[in-house]
Amino acid sequence: MKQAGQGDTGTVETLPGVDIELDVIARVAAKSALGASGVLSLENTFADGIAAALGKHGHARGVRVVSEGGGCVFHISVVTRYGENIPEIAWKLQERVKHSVEELVGARVKRVNVLIAGIRDEGAKRRPKRGAGQPV
Repeated sequence: MKQAGQGDTGTVETLPGVDIELDVIARVAAKSALGASGVLSLENTFADGIAAALGKHGHARGVRVVSEGGGCVFHISVVTRYGENIPEIAWKLQERVKHSVEELVGARVKRVNVLIAGIRDEGAKRRPKRGAGQPV
């Protein structure tokens, strides 16, 4: 089982004699996921943090791809907007990533697992941080 998303290199054969690196597939999935309605950002996973600490900077932060039995399995961590229908966001994201990867790359998508890693309230005003000289 090969996987990418933390700077690993592995490939998937999409056509006879055509291999595509998992990192390339992860980038396509990341761009597609960011375009899904209700998705604000992709969230670093624990493995992304370790990879960054080791100096490996993947371009598909928040996306992990595993090559499994002739297809790809995706694990995508996202931050959504408060008040959105989370199951609907996840379903649309799954459909969008599956369509993009299969159309653009030609790789078979077996599963797209979505982890809602956070919810952000875009409308809430942020409190200023207390600093030196500010009343308590």
